[in-house]
Formats: sequence, C-alpha cells, structure tokens
Amino acid sequence: MPQLNIYVNESLARTIRSRAKAQGKSLSEFVAGVLEEKLQPKAWDEAFFKKVMGSWKGEFPAIDRPLPEERQSL
Repeated sequence: MPQLNIYVNESLARTIRSRAKAQGKSLSEFVAGVLEEKLQPKAWDEAFFKKVMGSWKGEFPAIDRPLPEERQSL
C-alpha cells in the first residue's frame, strides 16, 4: 500500500488525532477514510427516492385511455 506524507498545522493535527481516537481508528485509517469519502464519486443513496418522494403501496390504478385511431398514410 502506498504511503503519503502530508503536512498540516498543529490545530488540524489535534482535531485529526481527537476524531481518530473517538472513532477507535489509527490516524492513517481515519485520514484515509475521510479522503476516500470526500473523493468518491457521488452516487444516489439507495433510500433517496423513498425519503424524498415516498413510496407507492398497493396496486397501480387502471388508466382509461382511448384506443389509438387509424389514420391514412400521408
């Protein structure tokens, strides 16, 4: 696995250490997870449409549509 060296200010380093510790992760694991989450292509959340639009329950209603008309060719 490749290694990267980065430099951050002391305040950011304290925040990273604190959050990694709170999540029970190593610094490397925590930073890699943050970067992966930030850099992954956005995808639809599986529950997005249910959350936003709700969901259909029951049978679909029948739709009364007129039959297509026959037309003479042009």
